[in-house]
Amino acid sequence: MSGYLRGFGISFMPALFTVIGICGVRLLWMATVFPKSKTFKTIMMAYPLSLSFTAVLIFILLIMFRPSNRFAKTMNNKKKEKIVIQKREKGDE
Repeated sequence: MSGYLRGFGISFMPALFTVIGICGVRLLWMATVFPKSKTFKTIMMAYPLSLSFTAVLIFILLIMFRPSNRFAKTMNNKKKEKIVIQKREKGDE
Protein backbone atom coordinates (compact mmCIF):
# COMPACT_ATOMS: atom_id res chain seq x y z
CA MET A 1 0.00 0.00 0.00
CA SER A 2 2.79 2.44 0.72
CA GLY A 3 4.30 1.66 -2.69
CA TYR A 4 0.94 2.56 -4.25
CA LEU A 5 1.02 5.93 -2.50
CA ARG A 6 4.64 6.52 -3.47
CA GLY A 7 3.71 5.83 -7.10
CA PHE A 8 1.40 8.86 -6.95
CA GLY A 9 4.13 11.03 -5.47
CA ILE A 10 3.00 10.79 -1.85
CA SER A 11 6.15 9.55 -0.12
CA PHE A 12 6.74 11.45 3.11
CA MET A 13 3.60 10.39 4.97
CA PRO A 14 3.95 6.64 4.25
CA ALA A 15 7.59 6.81 5.35
CA LEU A 16 6.66 8.63 8.55
CA PHE A 17 3.80 6.25 9.33
CA THR A 18 6.06 3.26 8.69
CA VAL A 19 8.69 4.53 11.11
CA ILE A 20 6.03 5.25 13.73
CA GLY A 21 4.32 1.91 13.16
CA ILE A 22 7.39 -0.32 13.05
CA CYS A 23 9.89 1.36 15.36
CA GLY A 24 7.46 3.12 17.67
CA VAL A 25 5.31 0.08 18.39
CA ARG A 26 8.33 -2.19 18.91
CA LEU A 27 10.01 0.27 21.28
CA LEU A 28 6.76 0.76 23.16
CA TRP A 29 6.30 -3.02 23.35
CA MET A 30 9.80 -3.51 24.74
CA ALA A 31 9.33 -0.73 27.28
CA THR A 32 5.91 -1.80 28.55
CA VAL A 33 5.09 -5.46 27.85
CA PHE A 34 8.50 -7.15 27.81
CA PRO A 35 9.48 -6.18 31.39
CA LYS A 36 6.32 -7.92 32.66
CA SER A 37 6.96 -11.16 30.73
CA LYS A 38 10.60 -11.66 29.82
CA THR A 39 10.29 -14.51 27.35
CA PHE A 40 11.39 -14.99 23.76
CA LYS A 41 7.75 -15.37 22.72
CA THR A 42 6.97 -11.92 24.12
CA ILE A 43 9.74 -10.40 22.04
CA MET A 44 8.57 -12.21 18.90
CA MET A 45 4.98 -10.99 19.35
CA ALA A 46 6.21 -7.44 18.71
CA TYR A 47 6.88 -8.21 15.04
CA PRO A 48 3.42 -9.21 13.80
CA LEU A 49 1.83 -6.63 16.08
CA SER A 50 3.94 -3.78 14.69
CA LEU A 51 3.47 -4.90 11.09
CA SER A 52 -0.30 -5.14 11.54
CA PHE A 53 -0.44 -1.74 13.19
CA THR A 54 1.61 -0.26 10.36
CA ALA A 55 -0.67 -1.80 7.73
CA VAL A 56 -3.69 -0.23 9.44
CA LEU A 57 -1.95 3.16 9.58
CA ILE A 58 -1.04 3.01 5.88
CA PHE A 59 -4.58 1.92 4.99
CA ILE A 60 -5.99 4.93 6.88
CA LEU A 61 -3.53 7.13 5.00
CA LEU A 62 -4.68 5.58 1.73
CA ILE A 63 -8.30 6.38 2.55
CA MET A 64 -7.41 9.94 3.56
CA PHE A 65 -5.47 10.78 0.38
CA ARG A 66 -7.37 8.69 -2.23
CA PRO A 67 -4.64 9.29 -4.82
CA SER A 68 -6.36 7.49 -7.71
CA ASN A 69 -9.40 9.79 -7.49
CA ARG A 70 -7.15 12.83 -7.33
CA PHE A 71 -5.14 11.57 -10.30
CA ALA A 72 -8.30 10.89 -12.34
CA LYS A 73 -9.59 14.43 -11.69
CA THR A 74 -6.24 15.87 -12.74
CA MET A 75 -6.25 13.88 -15.96
CA ASN A 76 -9.83 14.91 -16.76
CA ASN A 77 -8.94 18.57 -16.21
CA LYS A 78 -5.94 18.25 -18.52
CA LYS A 79 -8.10 16.67 -21.22
CA LYS A 80 -10.64 19.49 -20.93
CA GLU A 81 -7.87 22.10 -21.16
CA LYS A 82 -6.48 20.41 -24.24
CA ILE A 83 -9.89 20.43 -25.93
CA VAL A 84 -10.33 24.15 -25.15
CA ILE A 85 -6.88 24.92 -26.56
CA GLN A 86 -7.63 22.94 -29.73
CA LYS A 87 -10.92 24.80 -30.19
CA ARG A 88 -9.17 28.15 -29.77
CA GLU A 89 -6.55 27.19 -32.35
CA LYS A 90 -9.25 26.21 -34.84
CA GLY A 91 -11.30 29.33 -34.03
CA ASP A 92 -14.40 27.34 -33.04
CA GLU A 93 -15.07 29.30 -29.86
